[in-house]
Amino acid sequence: MAATVDPHPDIASLWGHLIATFPELGFWPVHTDGSLDELFDPDPDRIGTAEEFFAENTMPLFENHWEQGWDAPDFPELTPERLRSFADFHTRTIRTEPTINTEKSHIVDDENLDTTQLLITPVPRPADVPATIGWPGAINYDYSGAGVSTVLRSWEDRFGALLTSLNFAEMDLSISDVKQLAVLTHDELVNLTLEHYVFCPDSLDQGTLKFPRYLNAISGSPLWPFWSGGTSIEGHGVFYHHAQSH
Repeated sequence: MAATVDPHPDIASLWGHLIATFPELGFWPVHTDGSLDELFDPDPDRIGTAEEFFAENTMPLFENHWEQGWDAPDFPELTPERLRSFADFHTRTIRTEPTINTEKSHIVDDENLDTTQLLITPVPRPADVPATIGWPGAINYDYSGAGVSTVLRSWEDRFGALLTSLNFAEMDLSISDVKQLAVLTHDELVNLTLEHYVFCPDSLDQGTLKFPRYLNAISGSPLWPFWSGGTSIEGHGVFYHHAQSH
């Protein structure tokens, strides 16, 4: 069962200790604003695969938009070729060593940690926190905490994306090694941007960035915010030149 720790002067040390000992002890900390004081029951749904999640959610999302007369000229056309490329992308492993790098995952600003609450959850991997506590943040979409964990597992394996912040309706992922995103081609970044959009349509529908700028921001940002109330992915890192795929 998850537990919360209220802000205190030593909370940054506790945060670092839990991250460093996670491979042995299995307690993953995320910082939170107190909106998760009422912890939820574990999600009864199983954690699936990225292939299942995106196969189930991609076309219904876009079909619903099209039915409402949605005009998205900045989005890539969902041709059969694009959909095949998209499906292939999230079945491939980008990282050569999909393990949790505790030396590079302490990305949250230490100066602010003593003013935040910690949520500590016993999990086999950080991605499983939303399923373990039954996180309801994606309540406006047709998937649960287990669905969220499904995608987070895939991003954790492929990009080293680690859950570091979780509120009632917001989450942040920290990328443990941003340089690994530099190996992605432009076509692969298109697919990653589509993954972000299908996972959290608010990222673009309610944000300030259009598809091309969001794509460029992903390539060098150590922070991926979702359901973030206006927090932009842009401006959090350096950007790399990506080769066009042929």
